[in-house]
Amino acid sequence: MKTPLLATLTSLILTISALAGDVTIAEAKKLIDSGTVVIVDVRTPEEFSAGHIDGAKSINFFDANFEKQLTKLDPKKPVLVHCKSGGRSQKALAIFKKLKFEKVYHMKEGYDIWAAAK
Repeated sequence: MKTPLLATLTSLILTISALAGDVTIAEAKKLIDSGTVVIVDVRTPEEFSAGHIDGAKSINFFDANFEKQLTKLDPKKPVLVHCKSGGRSQKALAIFKKLKFEKVYHMKEGYDIWAAAK
């Protein structure tokens, strides 16, 4: 029989591992090419307009309605989230978790490295 603490810790570990999978640029490209992820770009509209990954949804992390905009996405669909260099997208992971998204991949190196690798 699991103790309540052990059950809670097990659940937390499974949630974190399912939620916050850091991926490299190469791994992100494979996910995008597979067509199985929703790409969420959390940079500002100006940054997005200057260049973005094809098919990405622009949801500005600094927007007062950021969390509300995320609720429009299907939490059962895998998400690939990124920003310029990984900071904002890392912070956004907590909000994805709060909203009970099942699988979120974090492109930890950010869009600048993505663009340089093209």
